[in-house]
Amino acid sequence: MKMQLRNLTGLMLLASRLCLAAEGYTAARPSEKAVGTGGTLELVNRDVLISNQGDSPADQLHFPWLYESSNGNWYLTYRKGRHGASDGDLVQTVESSDRGETWKPWEGLTAEPWLFQFFPTRLPDDSLIFYRCRMFDLKAVADGTTEGTSYMYRSTDDGDTWTKYSAPVTGMPGSLYTTGDGLKTLWGTGILMADGRLLMGIISRDAGSVAGVAQSTDNGRSFQYLASVCHAPITRREPGMALMQNGDLVSAIRTGTNTSNMVLTRSSDGGRTWGQQQTLAEP
Repeated sequence: MKMQLRNLTGLMLLASRLCLAAEGYTAARPSEKAVGTGGTLELVNRDVLISNQGDSPADQLHFPWLYESSNGNWYLTYRKGRHGASDGDLVQTVESSDRGETWKPWEGLTAEPWLFQFFPTRLPDDSLIFYRCRMFDLKAVADGTTEGTSYMYRSTDDGDTWTKYSAPVTGMPGSLYTTGDGLKTLWGTGILMADGRLLMGIISRDAGSVAGVAQSTDNGRSFQYLASVCHAPITRREPGMALMQNGDLVSAIRTGTNTSNMVLTRSSDGGRTWGQQQTLAEP
């Protein structure tokens, strides 16, 4: 039986055993809920796996991703350091052969600046892929859209080693090229649809921002912009997506600041169109 990808920053953290914590971290309440008109998202457990040693009060440990490989190893990446600082946002890559008791540098990947993200997706051919944050070679094209290049990594040995390749991303809104701070990227773990398409979130920190979904019909070798996941004029950020048992897609999107409420949107046609957004009760 194949091991499962463990998404610690996705749509739901239900009965999760893993969390990264800073020194002075206060344990979560036994149950934390964010209630919207459509239901409840609930965090029921939060255990500490790796903690900050307290080098700086401003240090953070965030964006943790753990993959349990069929070779018995745990592969983990996480971001540490002061967020936004020149000496911060360093992505650490570590592995454990004893289920998290001890850790060593991951030989298959090396630590990089914050551009490096590890959101792995298993494809039908049993390979794994993930993207490197921030697209390159952005340019406007004649039809008014934007295209760019996403750097991807592929593994055929269940995460032990990785090969880098370039995937073109086309059909993006024109504003992706003309405004913003230059951060345009795929986002999150991909979702495999019954019709063979691979869906991934896509974001841009433009004025007004874009939170959307892109699709690939060739197992991640190229991507095409599919649709925006929310339509109201809010400052949008990273869309977390999940596939429901009835075939619907649900996306949770943060809306800018830490004091802004998150929103939920839903698609019933494979991500091609998205309905009205529901505002969660709390940030």
